Amino acid sequence: YGELLRLFEGVEQDTYFIAFDGALAVKNGQSLYGTPFSKEDLSFINNFDEFVLHGKYMTYVKSKFPYFIRKIKDQYKGHAVEISDVSEIKDCIFKFVLYKNFRTVDQMPFDMVYKDNSLCEFVKTGTNKGEAFKWLVNELGLEPDDTAVFGDSDNDIEFLKASKNSYAVKNSNHTIRKLCKFYTDDIAETIDLMLKEAAK
Repeated sequence: YGELLRLFEGVEQDTYFIAFDGALAVKNGQSLYGTPFSKEDLSFINNFDEFVLHGKYMTYVKSKFPYFIRKIKDQYKGHAVEISDVSEIKDCIFKFVLYKNFRTVDQMPFDMVYKDNSLCEFVKTGTNKGEAFKWLVNELGLEPDDTAVFGDSDNDIEFLKASKNSYAVKNSNHTIRKLCKFYTDDIAETIDLMLKEAAK
């Protein structure tokens, strides 16, 4: 969420944010919807030697390697702190990132939303961008057909299925391009055209 705020600086008060792959929805700093990890979930996570946890504003890193801790702190520009145990965290935690230790990924009691050669990202089971989006659309009194959604990777699938106006964006994978009704290589231009058409 903190990264989104920096990206949308200047218009953040007019923006509804869905962060952490659907685990948190925020407007004007107020949490509207969330699926944080439970204390039991965090106790399970604490058994791993190296991980990163994302709260609403802060990131928490546990590792025995100082260079890794520095890397995470640099990545999150001062919004990351080192911990030795999850009991030190007072925030709600919305995303869990596991590094390199993938032996137990298949038995993980959470939903995996991203994986590459160096890390896996998890959210609480049942959490995804589509569910958060549907909640927000209902909360705003809209219909899904009144919306347009944009995505590029597999963690956007439920989100893209939630609106008939789905756009695959530049660098999107084959699955996403096949799923979406439209394609754009310029999101800002596409939104601008939509707004102009709606104003007619």
